[in-house]
Amino acid sequence: MSVNNQDWMLKVICGLHNHHVAQHLEGHSFAGRLTNEEVSTLVDLSKNNVRPKEIFHTLKTRDTFSVTMMKAICNARYKYKVCELDIFWAYPLTFELLKAFTNVLIMDCTYKVNKYKFPLLEIVGVTLTTMTFNVDFAYLESKREDNYIWALKRLKTIMQDDMLPSVIVIKRELTL
Repeated sequence: MSVNNQDWMLKVICGLHNHHVAQHLEGHSFAGRLTNEEVSTLVDLSKNNVRPKEIFHTLKTRDTFSVTMMKAICNARYKYKVCELDIFWAYPLTFELLKAFTNVLIMDCTYKVNKYKFPLLEIVGVTLTTMTFNVDFAYLESKREDNYIWALKRLKTIMQDDMLPSVIVIKRELTL
């Protein structure tokens, strides 16, 4: 390549590829992509808790010439969010404390400290004597805004309309 007046010029010396044409398309991302019909099947099967291995087998059975790899199945499940990785739980006894002390809630999220490397969102309340109590916990798929929104919606379902907090304290996490 050479530069002429700040424009690029390409000179082709030999118009041949440096390799032969592939005999099999396995492993090529373009050839291994899922069709719209396969994506629809994947989403339906995933929502019915079918494991990726069985989904892969079903797609291969339907189309014997398909070169889709298992990685494409897993990536599509993640892309279309068919596997819910967020987990929310709260202790029933804390509802009584929450009803009594709803003014202040403190939220903090730790990450990569558990076996699965999922962020753990902890929400605690504060009593009048500045003692804290656990309100609920949530394992989140990631520290993204939509995961926090999901957790806060779950929290709102256990709180009554007159129980909404006056103050929510968080660290300086922009997504939270």
